[in-house]
Amino acid sequence: ANAVRHPRAFEQFVRVTHDCLCAVALLLQLYVRAGRRMVGADVVTELNATSGASYGNATVAVAEYAFDVHPVEIVPNGDRAVVEGCLEGAPPAWEIPYTAITPKGSESTNLLVPVALSASHVAFSSIRLEITWMVLGESAGVAAAVAAQHGVAVQEVALDELHTILIARGQVLRAP
Repeated sequence: ANAVRHPRAFEQFVRVTHDCLCAVALLLQLYVRAGRRMVGADVVTELNATSGASYGNATVAVAEYAFDVHPVEIVPNGDRAVVEGCLEGAPPAWEIPYTAITPKGSESTNLLVPVALSASHVAFSSIRLEITWMVLGESAGVAAAVAAQHGVAVQEVALDELHTILIARGQVLRAP
């Protein structure tokens, strides 16, 4: 907080000028890598990402990024350090189902959640890239329009119709 009021403290890191004060203020915001997520109709997990499962017309996005879970802690063990909680690995491209962006019907019928979607910590580490969120956002927007057009809850959107519209818009909905 003080650094935003006193950007001169950052002169050792960046050349502070009038034009970059906004950039410095943005850089000083707290970075949150992964926060709270919805627990929706289905929770996608590491198993979804590694199994190669296809959701047919229920697929709304394809994720293709390695698992990237940072260490929880580094524990001394004799003369070496043990990294605990770190997980890395490259699952193949994998499909994200519509039910991962829909809440339980008992909780909300007019909400779609493409960013804080229903995913485990490990699955989310593969989803959390802007490119995947853009695809999920487009899918959510189209689904919301279809739900509004037909006057139905988001859980009742006809997935065949949603799939057809997304494909017509150029969406990639199958893992290679």
